[in-house]
Amino acid sequence: RSKKKICAGDGFYKPVVSTKKGSAPNHKKPFLMDEIKKMVEEFPSTLIGQRDRALLLVGFAGAFRRSELVALNLEDIDFNKGGLIVTMRRSKTDQKGEGYKKGIPYGSNVSTCPVRALQNWLEQSKINSGALFRSINKSGVLQESRLSDRDVARILKRAAYRAGLNPDGLLRTLLEIWLCYPGRHQPGAL
Repeated sequence: RSKKKICAGDGFYKPVVSTKKGSAPNHKKPFLMDEIKKMVEEFPSTLIGQRDRALLLVGFAGAFRRSELVALNLEDIDFNKGGLIVTMRRSKTDQKGEGYKKGIPYGSNVSTCPVRALQNWLEQSKINSGALFRSINKSGVLQESRLSDRDVARILKRAAYRAGLNPDGLLRTLLEIWLCYPGRHQPGAL
């Protein structure tokens, strides 16, 4: 590896490590279905646990970026007999802001089904409009404010710790995890 320095835009130069031509970059190991299941099993049955379970499973099944997950409102969700339809109002890949719909089917396993997890979260939280994934204070009271993308990262890392997994290996986004999951094209794979 060669070390170079680039200007960070603030007048200071910072070292940048680059790989030699022809060598593969060092990627993080993906969390696959076994790890996702371990993480889901470790969520407590509290309101926070219900939210985090729904966040992880919906995020994984829908291959959402953290920013996309936290931008969802209840009005963007439509449950139907096959699962749910999520209306994405804006995305990193939808620069014109035209929006699109994404379907998430029922999972084959009740404990890892993203649709059932979201239904349970909504039933427990009694959310009837606005932000889908919200903050919960230390007293366990649901707040009006939505989670941030950093909150999602912390939730995923905390879930990995609880499951006895190395959170440093956690990929940056649920999208990356989904892309690395070999059974992703099978309906109800969760």
